[in-house]
Amino acid sequence: MSNQLQHFGLKTRSRSDGSKIAELVLENPLDREEHFSFHLILTAIDGGSPRRSGTAEIIITVLDVNDYAPVFDHQTYKINLLENLPEGSLITTISAIDLDQGTNGEIKYYLSNHVSHSVSELFGLNPATGQIRVQGSLDYEEKKVYQLDVEAVDNGTPALVGRAEVLVELLDVNDNAPELKISSLPIEVREDAASGTVIAIINAMDRDSGENGQVHCQLPLNIPFKLQKSSNKQYSLVVSDTLNREISPFYNISISAWDAGSPPLSTNKTIHISISDINDNAPQFTRSLYNVFLMENNAPGVSIFTVTALDPDLGKNSELSYFLLDSFIHESSASGHFSVNSESGRLYALRSFNYEIQKNFQIKVQAQDGGTPSLTSTTLVNIIILDQNDNAPVIVSPSNYNMSIVIVPKSAHPGYLVTKVIATDADSGQNARLFYQLIEATDHSSFSIAFTSGEIRTSRKFREQDALRQTIVVLVRDNGQPSLSSTVSIFFTIQGNSKEKNHKLTISVENSLRATSRAIALSILKITSY
Repeated sequence: MSNQLQHFGLKTRSRSDGSKIAELVLENPLDREEHFSFHLILTAIDGGSPRRSGTAEIIITVLDVNDYAPVFDHQTYKINLLENLPEGSLITTISAIDLDQGTNGEIKYYLSNHVSHSVSELFGLNPATGQIRVQGSLDYEEKKVYQLDVEAVDNGTPALVGRAEVLVELLDVNDNAPELKISSLPIEVREDAASGTVIAIINAMDRDSGENGQVHCQLPLNIPFKLQKSSNKQYSLVVSDTLNREISPFYNISISAWDAGSPPLSTNKTIHISISDINDNAPQFTRSLYNVFLMENNAPGVSIFTVTALDPDLGKNSELSYFLLDSFIHESSASGHFSVNSESGRLYALRSFNYEIQKNFQIKVQAQDGGTPSLTSTTLVNIIILDQNDNAPVIVSPSNYNMSIVIVPKSAHPGYLVTKVIATDADSGQNARLFYQLIEATDHSSFSIAFTSGEIRTSRKFREQDALRQTIVVLVRDNGQPSLSSTVSIFFTIQGNSKEKNHKLTISVENSLRATSRAIALSILKITSY
C-alpha cells in the first residue's frame, strides 16, 4: 500500500457549512506497465467520542498510453547462408516486444530506408511475422556480406520504433568454372626457339574462394610445349622440345583447367600456335643425277631438259635460283656449251653437238634459296648425245677413186671367194650396221655378194661364151632411219689357165675398159638416202 500511496496524495478543504471535501491528488507519474491498477481505502473519521468512521474503496485503473517503443530480442542477428539458396527460402525470423497494451503494443516489421533498393530486391521481410526470406539470386562472388537494418513499429499515436540489424554472410559454393585468359594472342613462334622460351602467359582464375577457387591446368601429352606455374594463378607456356615448321607448321592446343571443389568444375580453351619459318632447309634436287638424252645435230638454243629442286621452307627461304657451276668441256667452259634459266631450271644447249666428236657431257647445276644466309645444293647432269644417222657408209676397199680390176681364174668353182667389199660407218649402233647388195652386173648369174659380210663369190662355173671382162655395182647401206648408202664399181677379168695362179688385184686398166666402164662408174657412184 505504501508503494501505491507514493503516487497519490489527499487534499481536504472545509466548506461553510462545516463539511469537508477530500480530493485525491496524483503526486507521482504512473506507469501502467508496472501497475495497471490501484486499490485505495478512504476512511472518514468524525470528531465525536467515541469516534465514528466510515470507509470507501477507491479502485484506480491506469489507462495505457504509447510510451514504450518495441524492443527486439537481439540487437544484431547474424546469419550464414549458402549462396545457392533458392528463392523463397526462410533465412531467419526477427521478433520484438512492446510493453504497451492494445494497439500501442501491436508491432509490424519493416526494412529501414537505409537498405538499398538492390538489397531489398534480394531479401523480403514479412511485416506481420518478421520472417525474412530470399527473394532474389544470391552470388557470393558479387557480394559476400549484406547488412539489413530492420525496424519494429508499433501502432500507437505517435508510433514508436525499435531498431536492429541483420548481418547476412554468404558461404561460397563451387558454382563457377575456372576461366583462362591468355596473353599475346595469336601466338607465333620461330621454329628455332630454344627450349624454355616463354611464348604466352596464362592466367587461371576462379571466382569461387578457398578450395573452390584453386585451379589446376594441364596440356595434352606428346607436344613440344609445357606449362610452368609462375604464381598461384599464373602459368607460363614454354617451349619444351625442338620445333620443325616443315613437319608441324601449327598446333591447336587444348588447355584443360579444373578447380578443387566438390564436385570439381572444369573448362577447356584451345589456343592456336603458328610456327614461323627460318631458313633451315637447303634446296633438294629431285635427283642427285640426271641423265639427259640429246640427239646430235640439235639446233643451238633449244631447251633440252629442266632440273627441279624443292625447298620446304616458306617465302624467300624457298625461292630458288639455278646456276651452272663452272666446269670445263674440252678445255672450254661449260657455260659456252650450255646455259640454265635461273628461275625455272630449264637447260639449253648453246651449240649443235656431233656424236662422232663428243658422246657425253657432265655439268653441275646449283640451286640456291633466297634465305639469309642462303643455302645451296648441287646436282650432276649427265648429257648423253644420241647418234643420228648422219653418216653414209664409207667404202674402204675397193676404192671408187682408183679403178680396180679383180683377176678371176676361169676355172674357179662355184662359191670361189673372189674379193670382199670393206666399208665403215662413223655412226653407231643400228646406224652403223651395214648391208651389202648387188644392184648392177654384166651378168647377174656370175657373181653374188654376202648380205652382211660383203664377200663376193662366184655363183657358177664360167662358160666359154661368158664375157672375159665383167663389171658389178655393189650398194652398201646402213640400218638407220632413214637409211644412207654408198656404191662402188668392181671390174673383173676372167683369165684362162695360163694365168689362173695370178689372183692379185692390179691397178692398171686397159684404155678400152676404162673408156667403156667410166660412164657406168660415174653414174652409180653416189651416196643414196632413203
